[in-house]
Amino acid sequence: MQLPSVGDLWGCYVDFDMKRMDSWERIVPMFKYNKEVPFFEMLVPTVDTVRFGYLLEKLLKVNQSVLYTGNTGVGKVMKIFFLISFMDLFYL
Repeated sequence: MQLPSVGDLWGCYVDFDMKRMDSWERIVPMFKYNKEVPFFEMLVPTVDTVRFGYLLEKLLKVNQSVLYTGNTGVGKVMKIFFLISFMDLFYL
């Protein structure tokens, strides 16, 4: 497995397809504003929201429990709500 050339290991995720570690910033999607979506349902993608979603998905796929802690406003609850709303597509 190839290690990143800059930064630390906490700032990286494992890209299983490419068999290397890469920066979280590389997989943060662009935000597109939609005026039809209520303000409190918007999720602006950040390194934290991507990290929380990635870890949640990987742990649930191997039947592990997940407990999120952290600062307010980083998207923990929104990521869980998003995954629950699409669970039937991915896990059933």
